[in-house]
Amino acid sequence: MLTNTLTRGDDEVRRDWERFGLGAVVDEVISSYSTGWAKPHPAMFDRALASSGASADEAVMIGDEFLADVVGAKRAGMRAVWISAAPIEHAQYVERPDAVIESLLDLPSLLEPWLGEGP
Repeated sequence: MLTNTLTRGDDEVRRDWERFGLGAVVDEVISSYSTGWAKPHPAMFDRALASSGASADEAVMIGDEFLADVVGAKRAGMRAVWISAAPIEHAQYVERPDAVIESLLDLPSLLEPWLGEGP
């Protein structure tokens, strides 16, 4: 999980997920508070990739903030999935998501074809 936070570090965000019974679905937490930079800064994505052991071409960023999540991920060399019901109206950025979904429920079928692709 890669998240922008103002006052909560990695450990606090992890405890939040555990408190809600969702700790098992989050392998690692990377917060902007602990990193010292917020998305879309490359330090956030670099830290997440290093922590996961994945290369940028093996990773996918899924988020609902166009600049922070889509632009940041694309500039880091990652795929980006934008969660949005709105059309893409960010002409000031050349980066575009690899896919757009309206709900996380749409994610498994979207990712399935990508799983077999190698770096």
